[in-house]
Parts: sequence; C-alpha cells; structure tokens
Amino acid sequence: MKNLKEFSIDGNDLSGKIPDWIGNWIELESLYLQGTSMEGPIPSTISQLKNLSELLISDLSGITPTTQFPNLEDMKMVKILVTSNCSITGRIPGYIGNIENLKLLFLTNNSLTGEVPSWITSDMDNNK
Repeated sequence: MKNLKEFSIDGNDLSGKIPDWIGNWIELESLYLQGTSMEGPIPSTISQLKNLSELLISDLSGITPTTQFPNLEDMKMVKILVTSNCSITGRIPGYIGNIENLKLLFLTNNSLTGEVPSWITSDMDNNK
C-alpha cells in the first residue's frame, strides 16, 4: 500500500489509535479520519507524508490534554488542514503561515492558547 494516494474512513465506527505506520504511506495525497472512534494523539510519523494536499482529522477520543500541535512543517503541499476536536494544546505554530498552498484551516474545538498569529491578521488586512 506504499503507492496509496487517498485514504478515507470518515464516519465509520473504527476504533483504536491512529497507527504510527501511517507515515509509511509517503505517496498519500489525501487523508480523511473524521467522525470515527479513533484515538489520539496524531502520530508524529504523520510528518513524513510530504505529498499530502488534504489532511482532515477530527473527533479523536482518549487524548490527554497535553497533546501538542503535530509537526507538519515539511508538508508544503497542504491545501486543506483540519484538526478539529483533537485536544491539541499550545500555540498555532508560525510555520503554518508559511504554507503557501493552504486554502482552508480548521482548528476548532481544541485547547489552543496564545495570540492569534500575525500572519492570520495580515492576510485579513490584505483582503480588504
């Protein structure tokens, strides 16, 4: 399955942790894990999926409140990034603002802290 391009299990009652070996799917372009009974945290191996253009993970259960934002710094192709209801804590990483292809960013229902990053407000100012 190393040549897999899209993986979607949205809306199924699948359970268990998101496996670390998901990082072996290096050709993956779209990953949809929403509305399942999967458990977090989002594995660090997700950072190996450098060809992803769509990453949608939501509604993870069994997460401790100290789950940090996953390292997505090398995902330069991402257009859609959704990590809603994943119990992510801390600040929104600054590198998110450097992802040039990013068109949709949903980080709802997490425990993010700090100020709204300046790159968000500067984009709003530029669109007036």
